[in-house]
Amino acid sequence: MARLRTIMGRTAKIRRGAPWLAAVGGLALGLATRATVPGPSSDPTSTASVEGQKSPELPIPGGPTAARIQDLANLDAAGCEALLKELTTYPRQEFGIAAEAVLLRWMSLAGPDEVLAAVASKDTRYHLPLFNAWVTLDPHAAMDSTTRPEFAVPRALYALDEARPDFADYLAAAWKPNTTTNQDLERSLTRLAREQPELARTLPNSPPDLRKRAIAAVARGWAKKDPQAALAWLREMDPKTEPGRSGMVSLFSSWAETDPAAVAAALKEATWLDLRGFGSSIENLRTPERPDAAVDAALRGDPFVDVTTLHELLKEARLDWTSPSPINSYGWNPVDFEQAGLECANLPPGPERDYLMDAIVQGWSAGDPEAALDFADRHQLSSASAERLRSRPTPAMREAALADPGQAFATLFNPENAPIAGMTREQATELMQQWGRTHPADAAELIAGSWDPEGLPHLNPILLENVLGVGWAQEDPIAATDWVSSLPEGSLRQPAWMAMEDYVTRVAPDLAFTLSARLLDDEDLRRQRLQSELQQSRREIGQEAALRLLESLDLTDDERDTLHDLLSPAR
Repeated sequence: MARLRTIMGRTAKIRRGAPWLAAVGGLALGLATRATVPGPSSDPTSTASVEGQKSPELPIPGGPTAARIQDLANLDAAGCEALLKELTTYPRQEFGIAAEAVLLRWMSLAGPDEVLAAVASKDTRYHLPLFNAWVTLDPHAAMDSTTRPEFAVPRALYALDEARPDFADYLAAAWKPNTTTNQDLERSLTRLAREQPELARTLPNSPPDLRKRAIAAVARGWAKKDPQAALAWLREMDPKTEPGRSGMVSLFSSWAETDPAAVAAALKEATWLDLRGFGSSIENLRTPERPDAAVDAALRGDPFVDVTTLHELLKEARLDWTSPSPINSYGWNPVDFEQAGLECANLPPGPERDYLMDAIVQGWSAGDPEAALDFADRHQLSSASAERLRSRPTPAMREAALADPGQAFATLFNPENAPIAGMTREQATELMQQWGRTHPADAAELIAGSWDPEGLPHLNPILLENVLGVGWAQEDPIAATDWVSSLPEGSLRQPAWMAMEDYVTRVAPDLAFTLSARLLDDEDLRRQRLQSELQQSRREIGQEAALRLLESLDLTDDERDTLHDLLSPAR
């Protein structure tokens, strides 16, 4: 039962806020293993048989939780596998909780190796609950980073949650530029810094992107415990360059949430710190006499400040009414935009009311652009936000674009081509991005067929990335890379590959490395991307596989030597 208590505690820590999982996972495993745990001995000399003493038993709660535990405890290995398949219909959040409990039960019966072999190659949704179950049963094996690289991120999260002294090694192995999992790692690192800052500051020195973001995360967490100590740590770095600068911004922003007066005093004393580029919120703390400082301070304390209170603050703020509204950038977030609009409409006419209306339109348009536009039209709002909504493509434009994409988007490749259906270039850009997400292969062929071989076209590079990268490579990297690989040498091949390179690297850095070696002609860009992709490949497929990959490609001698040095164990 001592082992069971350990398992329950570990499971509860992994799934914070999910108490039934601790019960189901821990108790189900306990019920499964109870037959193998020695019970009270029949030996009259046994301590357990002494009158008045019993083997400690873990109480099973009553009600629905008890039923869940009992159902799970009665499953055999085949039943666990079948139930796991059924769980794929659960919402994502519930799936993870339930899957972990089932996998924990299954592993207790069949052993981790068998379950890993049966499940690990399936949908990536299984990875986190699978790892959590495994590390509960056998933390030493689960944390062996030389095996199963798909668990790099869960290992790093576990190392951070457990405050392991070697967490930095796992963090470096899990970090991939521009991926959403980095946000989870940063949150865990921030929490560790809040609890054990001296440990959290032992960060890896590379890659630079990780170093920068990790220092900012530590500063953010440390500011909650001892901001002055965090400030002294950051001063040891160069605050004029990265990553020290990012750490300073993060420190002051986090510190201001709890003690803005102390931050203001520290900023006034920090004459050694160049505050340019730190953002208006930090500047408002340093110079509270700025017109928008009172608005910023109010919203920092309560992002749900009501419309009437904001209106009174704006009357005293002496703002430049022609500048963009700062209210949204400071985090104003009305609970109900429709109600906020009604309250705003009842305020006295004037620049303050128009400013608030513009802020409402900005925030409202993100979730319900039609309602936001209706509000702007009813009140004859002429702000930049309202005009952007009015200039959106009309249903007639969408219909025309779907009927003849080649003609509809011809103006994007050459401004001399006449737009159809009265579309502006901006409207055509928005429609092509929408069409490219639903018809990526057709959009790619249209781009290839319209590309000017004599030089770069007028097509916006961001649009190219949104169509080929976000719209295609992110959803179907195999089809996207097959297409870009088939392009002939010329002006399109390199920009087309760079539009999707980042999205391919996230899922297959070794494939991205191979394609960059084939498709990139620009010397500086080629060197930069090959080095980054090879480092990520090593983290994904291991040192030996990365070396074999390096030897298999047609590279110059200088490139091969440089990349070999990059894989050197000394680095």
